[in-house]
Amino acid sequence: MQPRKICAKPSWLVVNAGPEINPRSSPKKKETTMSIKYQQGDVLLVAVPNKEVLNIKENYHTKTHEDQEGKIVLAEGEATGHHHRFEIDRLDSGVFISSFHSRPEYYRRSIGRFPEYIHIEGGEATLYHEEHNPLTIKPGLYRRSIVREFDHISNLTRKVVD
Repeated sequence: MQPRKICAKPSWLVVNAGPEINPRSSPKKKETTMSIKYQQGDVLLVAVPNKEVLNIKENYHTKTHEDQEGKIVLAEGEATGHHHRFEIDRLDSGVFISSFHSRPEYYRRSIGRFPEYIHIEGGEATLYHEEHNPLTIKPGLYRRSIVREFDHISNLTRKVVD
């Protein structure tokens, strides 16, 4: 039996660099890719290649500044009502954020409440939350997810509650 590892992730930029082998390249040549991630509490933003924007625009409902009510909420606290958000009126001029939500399906008649993807253009944007330090996000396309933790004793995975 291997010893159990306990890890705590801080609420700031996490950059993972690891070798990935491209099957089309020669066996001698290895490519290293950088996966950029931002974490604020239980919200995780993972960079997605910008070439995916067109595919996402076709398959998701897009909301822009004009559609939002002064903020773009990524997640809301279950107990406190605090929320992870981009505040539109605090963005620098020229910075634009689009959010991509799930389209309605047969079993789900409304658009997803929280976006699955965020596209930041024209400069950096700051993510705010009442219990965390503001987090500055570089321009790009990001997939939003909620951090999960694995309980080795019960062998279960659960969402982290913020």
